[in-house]
Amino acid sequence: MSTSLKPPAAATSSLFTRTVVGVMRKMYPELLADRSFDNNGFLLEVPSRPEKKQNNSVLITLDLTRAVVDEAIRRKDSVIIAYPCAALITREISKPVDPIIFRGLKEITLANSQQESLLRLAQEGISVYSPHTAVDAVNGGLGDWMVDIVTKPFKERPGFSFESAVINGSAVSVQGFKDTGIGRVVQFSEAVSLAELLDAISHRLGMEYLQIALPQHLRNTPHVSIAISNIAMCAGSGGPIILSLPADVLFTGELSHHDALFAVEHGRIVIATFHSNSERGFLKEVMQPKLLGGLREAWAEAREREGMEVEKGEVEVGVSEVDRDPYVVVRVPGKGEEGLST
Repeated sequence: MSTSLKPPAAATSSLFTRTVVGVMRKMYPELLADRSFDNNGFLLEVPSRPEKKQNNSVLITLDLTRAVVDEAIRRKDSVIIAYPCAALITREISKPVDPIIFRGLKEITLANSQQESLLRLAQEGISVYSPHTAVDAVNGGLGDWMVDIVTKPFKERPGFSFESAVINGSAVSVQGFKDTGIGRVVQFSEAVSLAELLDAISHRLGMEYLQIALPQHLRNTPHVSIAISNIAMCAGSGGPIILSLPADVLFTGELSHHDALFAVEHGRIVIATFHSNSERGFLKEVMQPKLLGGLREAWAEAREREGMEVEKGEVEVGVSEVDRDPYVVVRVPGKGEEGLST
């Protein structure tokens, strides 16, 4: 009796999972991410298991919280696309919160809530992919979406035009993508009022409340009387990208206390939305339909290539219904009132 010396076949993720990631890499090339700090790409690649059949579905989220993990397991998704794949909320109180797998892991155990969620996803056959800052950098990505937020309401105004430019250009070039990078600066041909700008941002993001910091000399000026000619913007924690720029307005998700003080002391106006609120709308408006269109075409091609029945190749791309910013704004009732209102 002879023993085969042929090594066992290498494990691979499912054809559907590989197709999803392939489409994402075409939409948001990993080379365009800021690799000086970013950790994008496959963060959890689960081997294909024929006995563990998942739906041909994708769940898009900003933050990979326990609630999102539960949602993906309930939906029987094959892949989670977690834009920044930020830290899971539940953790040991004495330990810092870091984005999941941003640093090397020495062990994977159930004692750590982040690792527990990864183990649960692996057990259920669900992979995790994060494009992160590649989404910010590409043409038509998150940076350009923010430009659209502050310009679209004014495009029909006679004589109005604008120019936009990338702040931090990408260190590498990718064929088919030009003028890529993190952050955008917009210059208006004609000024708009701060009141109009706040209204544009509020309506597009679906937010009743925005954070605003004004220089001392503008604090008693009506917002309708403050003219805005240019804006520097970056989603998320945009301080390192936009803080030093001489723009009328700095538009981002969040700035630290000291960064906000620096900005107003230098005559800038700050508009902040809370970190993830500056990003979440992009998933529904842009990423979901773009991924769905590309995936339908790529999945049909993959099935045909593998000799599978194309007519049974339906796919689904959903956006998490439980992913949300951890902060809410509440109104604390005065004497004689009951309850909190948000």
